[in-house]
Amino acid sequence: MKVFLVFLALVIVFTGALAFASDSLRFVLLQKRLKVLAEECAEAAALCIDEEESQKQGRICIDLARGQAAAESFLAQSSYLKTFGEASLGVRISSFGSSGVRAELVWKNKAARAAAYEWVKR
Repeated sequence: MKVFLVFLALVIVFTGALAFASDSLRFVLLQKRLKVLAEECAEAAALCIDEEESQKQGRICIDLARGQAAAESFLAQSSYLKTFGEASLGVRISSFGSSGVRAELVWKNKAARAAAYEWVKR
């Protein structure tokens, strides 16, 4: 009986360790996918340059409305969307600095991941 109890305890411990490792791996993969999506949405938004405003100010200015539309369009066409569910994943675009854009992915009404890009003079 003692051997059976030790065996049962080891099975329970190893099953718990296996479940923890599986959940941890799934979380890491989820974070990688969110990172890729955030970076791609920020890149899409950063490419929407407002040429008229840029000419007036003499620096690169980003059109946030077009950037938001581009990021949402990219997100809608993404193959990762199946992982998160269509209704639960969104993107918010905001500006930072003089010529930068920040994309923040929102998953289940919480900020999940953010990425930012900025045009820099060289």
